[in-house]
Amino acid sequence: MIPPAFPRAAWPEALALLCWLGACFTVIGIGVWHDVTWQLWIARHLNAGVGLYSWIMEVNPPLWFWMAQPIDRLASATGLPALRLLLAAILLLIGLSLVLAARLSTDAPPRLRAVLYCGMLLGTVLITIGDFAQREHLTLIAAIPYALLIARRAAGQQVTWQLALATALLATPMFALKHYFALIPILLECWLIWHLRRQWRPLRIETITLVLGAVAYAAAILIFTPEYLTDMVPGLRLAYGDLRMSTRTILLNPMTLLLAASLFYFWHFRRELRPMAQAMLLIAASFLIAYILQAKGWTYQFTPIMAALLLAQLLHLAQRPTRPELRRAERATAILVAGLALWSPLALGPYRNEFAPIYDRLLNEARPGMTAVMLTSKASRMWPMLDEAGLKWPSRYYHFWMMQAAANRLATGQPLDGELGDYLTRVRLDTVEDFTCNPPDFLIDDGASVDDADFDMLDFFRAEPRFEALMAAYAVDRQLGPFTVYRRTAPLPLPTGACATLLTAH
Repeated sequence: MIPPAFPRAAWPEALALLCWLGACFTVIGIGVWHDVTWQLWIARHLNAGVGLYSWIMEVNPPLWFWMAQPIDRLASATGLPALRLLLAAILLLIGLSLVLAARLSTDAPPRLRAVLYCGMLLGTVLITIGDFAQREHLTLIAAIPYALLIARRAAGQQVTWQLALATALLATPMFALKHYFALIPILLECWLIWHLRRQWRPLRIETITLVLGAVAYAAAILIFTPEYLTDMVPGLRLAYGDLRMSTRTILLNPMTLLLAASLFYFWHFRRELRPMAQAMLLIAASFLIAYILQAKGWTYQFTPIMAALLLAQLLHLAQRPTRPELRRAERATAILVAGLALWSPLALGPYRNEFAPIYDRLLNEARPGMTAVMLTSKASRMWPMLDEAGLKWPSRYYHFWMMQAAANRLATGQPLDGELGDYLTRVRLDTVEDFTCNPPDFLIDDGASVDDADFDMLDFFRAEPRFEALMAAYAVDRQLGPFTVYRRTAPLPLPTGACATLLTAH
């Protein structure tokens, strides 16, 4: 950390450094979401020359996977596990975020700086411990110093161009990870306009950096992965919307009560809120809008909301004007907000895959280097366990997410024709090609992966004659609940085209 002018006043930075080092020792060995394992799997294959959106059909734009390629190269060069290197890189990002926050608050009193650093570490480490390395987590890390920068602008405080540039360079790629994250700088900019009125200036170091970064990223997609727009986006338009969760699932989670308590708390103290606290509330609002628009209800999409709300509350309490102590109801609400934000991560801890015990029973005979696949619309059925066990995944699809769209159409009596029918036919033919290129030793049919008990995914694939021909080489090995394990008993036909070489984890 960079201390303020007087060394004696640098105790908040020293404390933050010690806490950050403690977080490093705590976090470096935790488990991560199956999505992060897939990110590293893609990076590994990209570095081996496998084409993204031509052989690997990923629903997300490429930046997140490009970011992981240097991590994979370093893992190959050093022999260290790629996941541990990724966690170390994110911890360094958190450290950089703290340094920027320290530079952006050098003129703040020590107590306020200490609260700021504490809140940042609580938000980027503890509250998000179960969603570590997810895109929302990375964006939160970069959004906090960017919000502090805009808060300084709103308060009329000076910022050096070097500090503004460093803050914007950290934020730009993170805001580009999902188009929803553009809401963060947009809302902050609208708030800055409202604050400064005629004194607002659009051309600043951070705004120019963000715009240039967005243009560069758009150009990179057009140049290096145009297939994302031509091949992947049409499929997303046809089928990805069917993965939306019900309103009940989206609303009934630990965040809902926290939102209600926070709304009461911050409305009650609205006239006391200083720019730093207001900026953190705008981060929370941005993530909340993104969470609603995505309509998936996944925990990693709402934990940054909880982190930003807690940080806003801590900053408010640290900046309160001189006045009597909080009244009983105010104190109870403050404790409720903090308790709700911290309860879930403390109770749940780091990411754990609840399906892992069943996975072990399904593939207890598989050995490292073998190939296994599951016909499922839920990635967590196989990931990250498959990669951790050193098995190979033969499909270009992370999971068959588009099967929910097929089940929904059939459930309403609609035929699978038109554009959706053509897309699903392509998925089946892609799968035939994948399996002939890299024959699975084990093929598992998940009979309960879509929200329709009458839809049988294996039967859906077997409706394609070439897939049905492949099944002649498989025999039922065992049944476990809704899962049927097929074991390959004969060779599959030779592939007719070029194939991708599958790799296992470093």
